[in-house]
Amino acid sequence: MKVFAPILIAYSLFSPVVFGANVEVSASEVFDASAQGMVTALLSFDDTCDSGCKYTIKGLQETRVIAENEYSAIIWQHVESVKTVKQFVKIEFEFTEGGGIAYRSYLPDSDTIAALQAKFDLPHETAFKSMNINWFFSQNADGKTVGRGSLRVEHSFPKVVNPLIKRAMKNSFNEILVILRQAA
Repeated sequence: MKVFAPILIAYSLFSPVVFGANVEVSASEVFDASAQGMVTALLSFDDTCDSGCKYTIKGLQETRVIAENEYSAIIWQHVESVKTVKQFVKIEFEFTEGGGIAYRSYLPDSDTIAALQAKFDLPHETAFKSMNINWFFSQNADGKTVGRGSLRVEHSFPKVVNPLIKRAMKNSFNEILVILRQAA
């Protein structure tokens, strides 16, 4: 092992393989529904699963609402995909001036995650260091809603996997767009 240690150190310092990156996808679309209807669809946890539900997200095995109040919630999700993910997600939304609605979901900080794990005896095994999903919905004068969204993750995998991660993120984002179109 003593022989390999210097080689491993040199490889990690001078290797062209770099670990960690931020990857983002975004989209915008016009919907024939209210901004409130779009957010309601995003919050339809009981109607969303892998199959046999009103809304489908591939690999989604379970969603539990852990805590909620008028403008936020914490959920726990179990997703079977390339990697098994069991994670807590914080969701917030607010009404903006002019009648728009801002929606945000993200991974809570490590202290909050530890407290949630202890309280609910649920694991937090995520694929990413951070994850942020943002949507902004605004109503046009013609009654249609413009939705603009982005999904951004930070990971610690080799950067060579960025195209695979980006493709998976686009697929997930497209599933969200399908849910929003169904709600319209």
